[in-house]
Amino acid sequence: MENTITIAFKRVSLSLYACEFRVETILLVDDEPILVQMLHNGLARLGYHVLSFTTSTEALAYFTDHADTIDLVVTDMSMPLMAGDVFSQRLLMLKPDLPIILCTGFSEAIDEQRARLIGIREFIMKPVVPRNLAQTIRTLL
Repeated sequence: MENTITIAFKRVSLSLYACEFRVETILLVDDEPILVQMLHNGLARLGYHVLSFTTSTEALAYFTDHADTIDLVVTDMSMPLMAGDVFSQRLLMLKPDLPIILCTGFSEAIDEQRARLIGIREFIMKPVVPRNLAQTIRTLL
């Protein structure tokens, strides 16, 4: 006596409707290359297109020419040449609705209240916990 199993497959036709799919672009700026690399890789693994810079002046020059392609900015506060608060103000002059996350260690120069007055949406203390950053980004986007 043979045991026979019959499996029948029904042919299904699927139609894909045109839908808009866009990967959000994050501008990441910090003067610590190792931190930039770690955050860049983590955000890229989450599906974001990440543009990384280790100087705020280079990031500002890029943003000036590509503001319409940037969805969110993550920046450090303490950087040479241009601090994160000044950098953020300049970005917001070009794109007032831009979500910006400012990351900082202990700073007497800025606190969360002053950051919000500038227009910075979120203020994260260092060391940055990648999971918290990812959740904050998702909330803002």
